[in-house]
Amino acid sequence: MKYTYALLPRIPNSLKPEEKKLKLNIELMQKQAEGIVVTLKEAGVNVAELPIEDGACTSSLTFADYAFVLNKTALICRPNGNNNKKENGKGRVKQIADILSKLGYQIIECPEKENGKKVLLNGSDILHSGKEIFVGLRKNCTNLQGAAVIARNFPDYSVVPLPMEKYPNPLSFYVSIIDPSIIAVGSSKEAYNILARLEEESSLRYKKLTVDEENDGVACFRVNDRLVFRKDKGNDKYTQLKGLQLWAVDVSEIAKGNLERTQRRNMKKARHNKCSIKISVIRWDVGCSETKP
Repeated sequence: MKYTYALLPRIPNSLKPEEKKLKLNIELMQKQAEGIVVTLKEAGVNVAELPIEDGACTSSLTFADYAFVLNKTALICRPNGNNNKKENGKGRVKQIADILSKLGYQIIECPEKENGKKVLLNGSDILHSGKEIFVGLRKNCTNLQGAAVIARNFPDYSVVPLPMEKYPNPLSFYVSIIDPSIIAVGSSKEAYNILARLEEESSLRYKKLTVDEENDGVACFRVNDRLVFRKDKGNDKYTQLKGLQLWAVDVSEIAKGNLERTQRRNMKKARHNKCSIKISVIRWDVGCSETKP
């Protein structure tokens, strides 16, 4: 797989944390975001930045749920059945679609219904391995109709639905494709259960790399010849990989607000929506455009 473009949020000069007591160092966040941009550019990726308004809520940095980009097609998803979320008078989805259109991608809007039934499709529930597209099916997030939309618009790939009704986090939280034949999986029981189901349903065979990140999700991604991972997680588990450059990025301040929110929502067993950097930097379901080898 060849990655050509990445879409990132541009960290504004001020942000409103979801947790009122949380204090963010905006300058440090901007510096860390710049470091990620440099890493991607060095990997041969063209970076486009989505401007975020000053004073916006930290959740406004989250946009991987809104689109799935593969080859020259951008499928605008329907996260939680709502594809028209407004922020400051302008839809974030429209902003993303406009940027992708200017970059030359064919924009396809996810329909409200497929075969007469309501479509739910969350971009973070979609995982492309190179030959297969896995779609996590979660209650009120992504359903079979959403998977059918993926299959109809990407007929060259095998689409594999994975039941995840009891899981609060999206598919990309538990597993990550770091090579067409290798899957990184978290150390939690839930992650292993998902991997077992994936292996059962897939027509291909994948090697497994376990990362000890039960609470934070799988915080690594492959971009061309590099494996990018969080610096604070260390690289011991990745040294066994051959043919990949290992690049650590510092996202400590960017991800600082995520742990408290994750723990609180998981304790309440509510749906977890990963913080922007976990989605837009550590995961690339929307951020990177993949082209056929």
